[in-house]
This record gives sequence, structure tokens and C-alpha cells, in this order.
Amino acid sequence: MAESPIRNTQDPKDIATSPEQTVKNMTVPEGFKVTVFASEPDVHQPIGFEIDDRGRLWVAECFSYERGTYDDQYQDRIIILEDTDGDGKMDQRKIFWQGPGPLTSVTVGS
Repeated sequence: MAESPIRNTQDPKDIATSPEQTVKNMTVPEGFKVTVFASEPDVHQPIGFEIDDRGRLWVAECFSYERGTYDDQYQDRIIILEDTDGDGKMDQRKIFWQGPGPLTSVTVGS
């Protein structure tokens, strides 16, 4: 399945921190730990996610939400991210579905 083109909609004046730096800047309660499971370029414009009983992360990526009319050049998709080697980081990415939007969630009712 072909990937939709990605547009950069971020203001060039914005200075984003890396996912790793963002984690370092977080304060979490004692006994909790924050790690980076997945980040760009593996995930684009996420609007929702679910975790299944196998520990896989299903992510809704929405490329059509900002347009007033649908353009099939920018198709929404659902991807599956999985950690297959148990190190806590995503190492496998699959496109489960890609098609006309607007996509609003991963599962019914979420």
C-alpha cells in the first residue's frame, strides 16, 4: 500500500524538542517511568490510539481533518506499531488501513 504524501504544517519559527528531551523534561510520580515507544517519522498526525490484548499500539493518522473538502491525495490511515523484541520500543510498523477520510478514531466508540 502506498503512503500518502506528508505536508509540513509546523511553523518554521517553532522550536520543537526531541522526544527524548521531552521525556527528560517530564515530572512523574515516584514509581513511574516514561519512555519513548514511537515518534516521528514512524507516526504522523495521530488523532487517537488503542492498545490491543497483544500489546500492539493501533494509531489513527488523520491527514484530511484540516481540509474543507476531501482530496484523495491525503488519505487517512490506521497503523499498527509493535515491539517484537521486548525492549520497550516500536520496531515493527504496518499500515492496517488507508483510505478516504475523515477518520475520527481507531475503534467504534473511542
